Amino acid sequence: MGPGISKRMPVVVAMLTAVVIGLGCAGVTSDGPVDGGESLPTGLSGDDVLLRVEEVGGFVHPATALTRLPSFTLYGDGRVITPDPTSGYPEPTLPTLSVRRLATADLDALVRAAIAAGVGDPGIDYGNPSVTDLPSTRVTLRTSGGERVTEVYALRVAQADSTLRRAQQAARQRLRDFIARLADAPLVPPAGEPYQPRALAALAWPYLASPDKSPRPARPWPGQALPTVQYQVAGMTCVVVTGEALATLLQEASTADELTPWTSGGGEWSVRLRPLLPDETSCEDLHA
Repeated sequence: MGPGISKRMPVVVAMLTAVVIGLGCAGVTSDGPVDGGESLPTGLSGDDVLLRVEEVGGFVHPATALTRLPSFTLYGDGRVITPDPTSGYPEPTLPTLSVRRLATADLDALVRAAIAAGVGDPGIDYGNPSVTDLPSTRVTLRTSGGERVTEVYALRVAQADSTLRRAQQAARQRLRDFIARLADAPLVPPAGEPYQPRALAALAWPYLASPDKSPRPARPWPGQALPTVQYQVAGMTCVVVTGEALATLLQEASTADELTPWTSGGGEWSVRLRPLLPDETSCEDLHA
């Protein structure tokens, strides 16, 4: 398969308390995970990840896998970055994200809610449902006890599966409930503000026109000529764009989509862009 495919503090505290209580009612029983006294880690910088939810793996094109964005990233300074929803085909070349904040007073409660949901508990058996080619959901949490990671295959499959025992189904539901309730966390401003990336990772490969695709006008590629091999994976090259070239690319890409060809070095290229998050600096930070 070729690369061309794919305020009020009382209100805040009350809302987060409801999230935590809801998680407790969603299946944390006497034989479930406990927090072990862990809480917020000390010495976090603003760009350190406190909690991240992302999908990894699955049967998708490498360009799609490498440019996937975490669905929820909480940083040490309370910033929460989430991707904006998209719909339809073709998708925009440049995905956009929004930034909101969680009050500092609520960070510890969220950490404890994640632990109560089972994040990082090595004793929980999630089983393996009888489906294929789906991604896994990875939840990464940093606490006073260190980094906790839970990765569950096909977590989004919510229906009962005869291959899963009742305890496995309950564990999956507990984690799904926690992730779903992140959307109801007391973030401000509710609508979010646009995330302004300091850098973009650009995956590029030779452009192939197709008769079943509406032609797009080519865009001039700013900065270093393509293909610039800073990092190579799955037949694609990756380069990080910063500085003046970044400003130009952000403007051009805002009206381009995944079918847009880009001209550089006498050739035409297909390009997928991935905004780098505050904790990311290079193409090596992208994970399929």
